[in-house]
Amino acid sequence: MKIFKLSQEIFHYLGQCDKLRCNNIGEGNWQNMIKSHIKVSQEEFESKCAINELLDEDDPMEEFIGADPTSYFAKSMWGDKPCYYIMTAGFEFIFV
Repeated sequence: MKIFKLSQEIFHYLGQCDKLRCNNIGEGNWQNMIKSHIKVSQEEFESKCAINELLDEDDPMEEFIGADPTSYFAKSMWGDKPCYYIMTAGFEFIFV
């Protein structure tokens, strides 16, 4: 099991997985991120991430993930940086 030490700073939206995986570095980062993730609560995710960079004020998280019952929140690594992400509808939305 990997140990993650995440800082107290706010994580900012990096992008959607399909866009970030377009090159070898992005694909490798994505593969490692998925392989070593740890699921976290929605509350932890929202307290650590600038979700307003992804969602509009009138677009609550429940609506964003609501159509996919398999959605989850996780922390992991993107390259050498800690990250959080939302997995929903087959896509990961990554914050570093």
